[in-house]
Amino acid sequence: MNCRDRHTLLAWRWLVSLCVVGMFLASSCGGSRSGDVRISRFERVLFDTPDAVLVDSLARFKKEHPTPLMRIYPNDEVYMGYVFDFRADSVVRMIDDTVRNRLGDLSWLEHDLSKALRRASKMDSAIVYSDIITYIGGAGYASRVAADRYSHSLTISIDEYVAPQMARYGYFGEPMYIVRLCYPEYIVADCMAEIARQHIALPQGEMTMLDYMVAEGKVQYFLHEVLPNVHDTILLRYTPQQLDWMEDNEANVWGYFVQQKLLYEHDYSRLRNFIEDAPKTNAFQESAPRTAGYIGWRIVSRYAKNKHLSLHELMEDTDAQNMLYESGYRP
Repeated sequence: MNCRDRHTLLAWRWLVSLCVVGMFLASSCGGSRSGDVRISRFERVLFDTPDAVLVDSLARFKKEHPTPLMRIYPNDEVYMGYVFDFRADSVVRMIDDTVRNRLGDLSWLEHDLSKALRRASKMDSAIVYSDIITYIGGAGYASRVAADRYSHSLTISIDEYVAPQMARYGYFGEPMYIVRLCYPEYIVADCMAEIARQHIALPQGEMTMLDYMVAEGKVQYFLHEVLPNVHDTILLRYTPQQLDWMEDNEANVWGYFVQQKLLYEHDYSRLRNFIEDAPKTNAFQESAPRTAGYIGWRIVSRYAKNKHLSLHELMEDTDAQNMLYESGYRP
């Protein structure tokens, strides 16, 4: 990547910081809505609108999509200056062309998201996301999807899902173990996982490893319920080899957590490699990453089956220790 390309990508990420805000982890109630979702493509407004009417088009988009996840300032001259430079940039245009060629008109995504959201709202009527927005902005993998349960909105940094085609631009700066997760088949699962996190109650105070395990376990339980025909490799974000390793070594991983007294550990520096994205879990050879989340899924699944809870009741339960006990989990 040459100096100009690097500068362009840095400016690109700075622009999106003006446009898109991170998710809000708050609790609220929502009403039930029916029907299919319709995806609003902010990138098409940004790139396809003539210069003379761009300000008006952005103002209309902002009015039609009052989500706190996007900040659009059509009346700010400095902001609009960056917008005009951004959409005229040849690198950004090439990324947009790749998105259109690779992902098409997104009718397939509307269909798949609609099915998943209908399943979710039947399980809990508070799960309502009717305003789905895509954009191109270099948000980075960690911020590829954001959701806000208050405004029933979800944003997707759609360019993250063409990262494997971006070798010329250093795969947007992402390591290869992340790049392999940036294919279109991951979009729906990523969206539904982010929605799940909006509806999970977290315990007060400092979280333990067991708390993190159960929280991620709830995400996986939700994904398996609303996407029953999607393979575990997509839902768990594992390669086939990693999934095989995790299934074969579940008892060993659990034994390690117990022996090392990690379940009630609060020090996140000791826990992060079991929780966060990584090439592998360092405590084991040739292992899968995110081992804590996998074990959490097994615990939550057994607990939900034993207790016959509604999804809302499960998501609101913050007593991870009791969930472990009541699950009868014994790998």
